[in-house]
Amino acid sequence: MAMCEDESTRAVDKSATDPAEFKCPANEIDVDERTTESTFRPDMNLPRDFVGHVLSFDGSAMSPKNDGYGSCSWILWRLPSWDIEIAASAHLLATTVDVAKYTGMNNGVKAALERDITDLIIVGDSQLLIHQSMGAIACKEDTQMARHKKLTDQLSSARYLHVLGRYNAAADSLAT
Repeated sequence: MAMCEDESTRAVDKSATDPAEFKCPANEIDVDERTTESTFRPDMNLPRDFVGHVLSFDGSAMSPKNDGYGSCSWILWRLPSWDIEIAASAHLLATTVDVAKYTGMNNGVKAALERDITDLIIVGDSQLLIHQSMGAIACKEDTQMARHKKLTDQLSSARYLHVLGRYNAAADSLAT
């Protein structure tokens, strides 16, 4: 598995595409930790001339003592213009954070398939979900993972990219 040497952001490739096409942000940009980004900015990890689609997702949930409801979101971006193909969210009853995030990711992959998109970079701020999706970590949510695998098996390629939360702000704002 190829990974960027920067611990804060990792680019990983599940498909046959060369993961070296991703760049480590530490070598590219100096981020002031006192500021926060208000938009999704994974472009620091993608080649400037990248043409394709990126899916960002997120999810949130209240604790069971607060009824356990939650929400999820997914945004499908078309590069290099960063046009939004779809931005959506859904209310979830009786859920957990991980299930909410999986639901956002799976709904996003489904939205891509409905638009005949077969090559997808899936971006999220959950290292756990990204690594589970790549098969690097076992998944306790077998139902969610099985659904994700069934959906991504319909894609020609699925690549995964973990980003810091501040670079997933657009999806985060839809999921809260």
